[in-house]
Amino acid sequence: MEPTTWVVVASACFALLVWLAARTGPPPPPAPTWDDRPTLAPPGEPPAPASLVEATPAPLVVVASREITGAPEVFVRAHRRPPFVLAHGFGGFRALGVGPLKQHYFRGVPRALERLGFEVYVPRVPAVAPIAERAAALVEQIERIGADRVHVIAHSMGGLDVRHAVAHLGFGPRIASLVTIAAPHRGTPLADVGLSVLGRRGRVLERERGCLVDLSPSRAHDEYLGVPDVPTASVIARPSRAVTVMPPLLPSYALLSRLAGPNDGVVPASSQRFGKVLGEIDTDHWGSVGWAPGFDAAGFYLALARTIARA
Repeated sequence: MEPTTWVVVASACFALLVWLAARTGPPPPPAPTWDDRPTLAPPGEPPAPASLVEATPAPLVVVASREITGAPEVFVRAHRRPPFVLAHGFGGFRALGVGPLKQHYFRGVPRALERLGFEVYVPRVPAVAPIAERAAALVEQIERIGADRVHVIAHSMGGLDVRHAVAHLGFGPRIASLVTIAAPHRGTPLADVGLSVLGRRGRVLERERGCLVDLSPSRAHDEYLGVPDVPTASVIARPSRAVTVMPPLLPSYALLSRLAGPNDGVVPASSQRFGKVLGEIDTDHWGSVGWAPGFDAAGFYLALARTIARA
């Protein structure tokens, strides 16, 4: 079986187990204490309908649209707000399962944003490819949206993809704002652990090895730290207690606690800081995208989107 197939199969099994745990777990707590006032339309901007539109061909998914039905194109573009793009991380996927078991990587988030009237796109980039390859795929898909600018909320390695697109692909003018969630801006020691298992040489698993090299703390991440003319911010995921960490992440959480201090089970908290730090969320790496009971990820992203849209 191909390595990428293993990633998909493992992710599917993991998603099913977590979905079952979430279904039987306690009800989610109230939304985080983020500014939760409703977004107001700028003066003179007509309200947008909440109806769905036809999805564009895969791998891009249109979740909702704020375009004005039947209006001339020039009128739509003049009044269109920047849509939201949700960028997934290492080993990520667009959606898994079918029917009632189908879940997005950002679990419950696209539908929640859609109900609020936001236009949301969910690209899919190579799950375990190096940053340069993932960034090129992300740019190509965002270009297909047709918007002058977009708001990007990027989880984990997705944050590095966007930073590469800005630093090396000239994509900065197209980004209205960038908020990263639990992103390894200065790498994670877990990548070095993976490299020690795979070995740093040889042609076997070459793409996967290249991906881990990009995530290693020994890599020169400073080349991505400057993102000129792009409003940037970050959110740090850090469980307050080990008991709130999902069981599959407990070994890595314990290891990173010894190696790098506070962490979310995948990325040290110190590596997650980038631009303006908006705050911390009390959950682990997968909880920050809705895959852990006890954290209202949908409520968090709703409040975050409202804040961004008002800025």
